[in-house]
Amino acid sequence: MGYLSLSGKSHNIANNNGKRKPPILIIFVSAIIIIASLITLLPAAKKNRSKRWQTIRPPHEVSAMVGKGNVIWAGGRDGVYKIDKDTGEMLAELKCDIPLSYVRALLFDPSGLLWIAHFSGLSSYDGTACKTYSKTDGLPDERVNALYLDRSGRLWIGTWAGAAVYDGKGFSKFLPVSRLADEMVNVIMEDSSGGMWFGSYTAPNGGLSCCKNGQCRHFTVKEGLPHNNITSLLETADGELWVGTGFVDKGGAVRFIKSENGWSLAGSLSKNDGLAGNKVRYIYQDKKGDVWYSSEYDGIAIRSNKRWKIVTVDDGLSDNEVKVMLEDSNGSLWLGTRDGITKITQKELEEISLR
Repeated sequence: MGYLSLSGKSHNIANNNGKRKPPILIIFVSAIIIIASLITLLPAAKKNRSKRWQTIRPPHEVSAMVGKGNVIWAGGRDGVYKIDKDTGEMLAELKCDIPLSYVRALLFDPSGLLWIAHFSGLSSYDGTACKTYSKTDGLPDERVNALYLDRSGRLWIGTWAGAAVYDGKGFSKFLPVSRLADEMVNVIMEDSSGGMWFGSYTAPNGGLSCCKNGQCRHFTVKEGLPHNNITSLLETADGELWVGTGFVDKGGAVRFIKSENGWSLAGSLSKNDGLAGNKVRYIYQDKKGDVWYSSEYDGIAIRSNKRWKIVTVDDGLSDNEVKVMLEDSNGSLWLGTRDGITKITQKELEEISLR
């Protein structure tokens, strides 16, 4: 007769016919159960291994953030949320005249209006109520990807069917879409010389356009871009222009320099050069001058004085895909990710640079 001891008790493992069940079967079934349990727990085990940095959820997926006063506004797949800047406490979800979803950009204009770009139009919020604009109001498309406020105070809107400008009274379309590298405008930026940059996200087509005085110059993989999907644009304090590109595990960060003849592509960075991953999701320069390059799957690479530091979920990120970054008036850095917000205080930022 065979017995199996569990918690100090003996149990008969013979079947009704008096035949023993093979011990190997029990071991095999137990192993399957253990492996299945580990697989189920794996995603949770991979995230937030370090609790040094504050994680804020909800919201979960975050693609846009903007700060004003003591509030950080965060937008993403599930709408827009108000968060206390000092405590990280989620204060409220913004309710508009229509449900907000897949929010891609947030911006305050000089009058104090909060502008919200989302996949059902463009909404403005005056602190009391929302007003949503659509194609009937002059938008090229109701799927709005990008917002940008230029030095003259004009609001630029990037959509799936071109770009528009809002002058406080109405919308006017910027150039025929045929003048841009692609009609889908994913990101917008004005450079220090007054040129407007437009990036698309429709590879294998698409690319980057720099427009000034009615003339546009295009950059694609033919001109040296690592990828035609443009994810982010940044002009640094020292006058370099950085462009994030890529899809899944392909892409890189491209550096442009300015001369008398305009901007020219001066090189690119990949994972082999120090990036966390080849696809660059977002590029940000903090107040110290360090440049942060986030990736799709592998965390963030920080470039400081020609040295690199990579931070991931092991360091405290709520997720390895960081989609947007914001530094508040306290010196804390807010990182919007695929799963929550990571808040790093000024003291913790200084510790990163010292390691």
